[in-house]
Amino acid sequence: MLNQINRPRRGQFIVDKITREAWLTYAVHAIDKHLFNGDLSTKERGFQIAAAKTGTKGFDFILPYQGEDVSLDDFFPITITIDYKIKNVNEMLIKLAYVMLKAFNDDPKGKRLKSLCKTYGFEAPYSNANPSGYAEEMITAAQLETEKELGKFPGKAIVIKPKEQKEKKPNKTIFFCPSCGWEVYASNKMMKDRHGYPTCICGTKMGTANEENENTENQNI
Repeated sequence: MLNQINRPRRGQFIVDKITREAWLTYAVHAIDKHLFNGDLSTKERGFQIAAAKTGTKGFDFILPYQGEDVSLDDFFPITITIDYKIKNVNEMLIKLAYVMLKAFNDDPKGKRLKSLCKTYGFEAPYSNANPSGYAEEMITAAQLETEKELGKFPGKAIVIKPKEQKEKKPNKTIFFCPSCGWEVYASNKMMKDRHGYPTCICGTKMGTANEENENTENQNI
């Protein structure tokens, strides 16, 4: 039974490594204790939890089929997924508390969802995790208890490296006349098979803006 897994405790025996799933499993029981007053009976009911990629809300869950003649709860328990990209542990537990309310109450809708949210301190809009001040305090208490037993959440924050801006090569060359100041643009494709620089209408050999900048820099050295 998945609800009978041994939760590793640092004070009881040596733990080589606490997984994110083990940490979140303990957090589920702590949230049930502090926020839901044990009403969800998480220790008696089967469930499994994972930190993985989810949708835009940051959480997901799957409920087992419950029929009149058969219950698949023992074989396919409640499955809760919390998005592993959530960096803030408190934000993650707020989403976890909300998804617990839905998953352990057979995914309530409409008035029933509203009633449950009001009972346990979630505010409108009820379609997402919006805890009241009291609910946030209880969730923080659950977090502190979990950290006391198992240490900090073992997941590492996702660091997204900024994309390096590649220097764009100019696709055209500007030619200018040092005598009369006339300028003309030519695409690099046009100049690819040509050699030398064009001659201005005044008869002076034209140069490029790059050459002018290089000459200016050399004079300043």
